[in-house]
Amino acid sequence: MTKQKGATRQAAASGGVAGVVQGVRLAKVQPDLVEQNLKSAWLDCTGTLAEKVARLVQHYRDATPQGELGDCADCGGDSDVREEVCPVCPYCGVAGVTPVGEVPPDSFPEPPSEPPNEPPSGADAASGAPSAPPAPAPPQKPAKTPPGPKNEESTKLVQVQGKGKGKSGPELVDLNAYTEADLDDRLRRLEEAKRAEVSVYWDIGALIEELYSKKLYLQRRDAAGKPRYETWGQFCVAELGMTSAVAFRIQDVARNFDRATAIKVGVRKLNVLLRIESPERRAKLLEEAERTTAEDLELRVQRVVEKQQQGKPADRGRLTPARAERNAKATVAAAKQSAEAKAENVAKNVVARDTISVALALGKTAVKLFVKGSRQNQPDAKRAKRLADEPVGWEETLNGVVTRYAVATDASGALLLIIKRERS
Repeated sequence: MTKQKGATRQAAASGGVAGVVQGVRLAKVQPDLVEQNLKSAWLDCTGTLAEKVARLVQHYRDATPQGELGDCADCGGDSDVREEVCPVCPYCGVAGVTPVGEVPPDSFPEPPSEPPNEPPSGADAASGAPSAPPAPAPPQKPAKTPPGPKNEESTKLVQVQGKGKGKSGPELVDLNAYTEADLDDRLRRLEEAKRAEVSVYWDIGALIEELYSKKLYLQRRDAAGKPRYETWGQFCVAELGMTSAVAFRIQDVARNFDRATAIKVGVRKLNVLLRIESPERRAKLLEEAERTTAEDLELRVQRVVEKQQQGKPADRGRLTPARAERNAKATVAAAKQSAEAKAENVAKNVVARDTISVALALGKTAVKLFVKGSRQNQPDAKRAKRLADEPVGWEETLNGVVTRYAVATDASGALLLIIKRERS
């Protein structure tokens, strides 16, 4: 873009502020114009003039396409050189922004004008002889000038120990490349991103809860019109890409807490609080959760959980309605099978026992794991490759006892290895 050069320079109403920030001379800046451009870019307008200028400079450096960034010939500020974007300098209001790498035309000095030819005077004029050249002036020592103020645009390098990706040794960093205002701006945007992330997490939990509570997952049907998924866990793995335990942990946050609480306290702390059964005790710790760290909260909740588990059977995870229904069916089937086995043993005069003797060889055994639902001796059984497959495996001993293994998670997301032994 070509803008008018050599335009009338406008006096900056900066209140006498001196200094240079990100290459911008603050004495040339118009504070009202800077604030107006910050508002137009939806940026924070608080802070000192230096902070506002630094914020606006960083905005133009981030948002301006490559090759369209220029410097103001008056104040030195960076902005977009395209007239439709920045008709005038957004810092001082001057209409003259030079693309980076070019020199403004009015910055070239004017060539010195030759003095007019004057007729010779005096005796030299009468004789017509050329006048003698003037005697050279004696050399003078350059005057000593007092040291000026420290140049704020100078580079200030410090050495830091680099531990980032691909950086193992010391590294030189220019402290004048950015300002504290840049740091505060990034931290503010980081907090906004974290709040947005928690809000999205809560929305996901609310949608999963709706899928589960309204049994919407049963609407996915096969060609015969029957539900494609018999259980909630099958739907979670196939369509949500997670196990049912992970889905329950996400939806529990949305079910028990509102969005504002989730944003204020944080998802990690709320998941810890959900381990407490007593609503009263949970509400009391919720009031303190915002003022304490997640680590301290986990220790306090652990003590509460240990007290509430005294005298209770081991926690085997969340008992959902679907799981309760499956457990009831399994109990009925197991009772029927046990009765049949006892009747058969009685007929053979064999006393049925609840214990069996298993002979195991010492050493290491590798058990292959398959996707949940696979059957023993199934030739096309698919091997499990991730936890979302809910891996299962089995091995058979010499005396006809089958040991079955299943990898699962409890309500808190911790991994469990479930071992079941039965006669083949």
